[in-house]
Amino acid sequence: MLKTDLFAQLGILSVKNFVSREFCTQILTESQSANSQPASVYKANTMTRIVDKTFCKSHALEIKPETSSRLQTLLINLRSQLEQHFKQQLLSFEGPSFLCYQQGDFFKWHVDNQNPSSQDRVVTVVFFLNSSVATQEPEHYMGGTLEFYAPHLQQQEAYKDCCLAIIPEAGSFVAFRSDTYHQVQPVTWGKRYTITSWFRQI
Repeated sequence: MLKTDLFAQLGILSVKNFVSREFCTQILTESQSANSQPASVYKANTMTRIVDKTFCKSHALEIKPETSSRLQTLLINLRSQLEQHFKQQLLSFEGPSFLCYQQGDFFKWHVDNQNPSSQDRVVTVVFFLNSSVATQEPEHYMGGTLEFYAPHLQQQEAYKDCCLAIIPEAGSFVAFRSDTYHQVQPVTWGKRYTITSWFRQI
């Protein structure tokens, strides 16, 4: 009950099988030859992006323009569902951003709208291209769970030291308010592939 209640308290939207497995496989195949570079993050309270592997360790991949265009169409079609769920008008979106987490990669606790250039982000959407599994399986990975934390609930005994973990499934997406604390646990085997976009209020 606590997990379900916390899910509702945080207002998270999770949808399975939103992206076809064929499309996931196509993008994963593209990733094998895609250019990559260490993922960067915004330096605190600035508009400067830096690589900080003690805070965020992953790689940003370049995907083909036609693939990016198809993803943008998916996001446009998703907008009304997100507006209804979050009761918030969404006027534009940023991304998609394609990330690969290799073994040992992670992203520590953070929110997505704490810097001057990101403060207008309202909703974050993460698409999972492969699954986190319990044993080694081709095309999937182990570890890399997505966790959420709600500081404003910590004064309540039922939620003290409590966080919500979501185990990624290929083809699904999760959407949450961009001011929600979240992290990616280290990948322990394989490679974790995701696509992230942010909807803005301007």
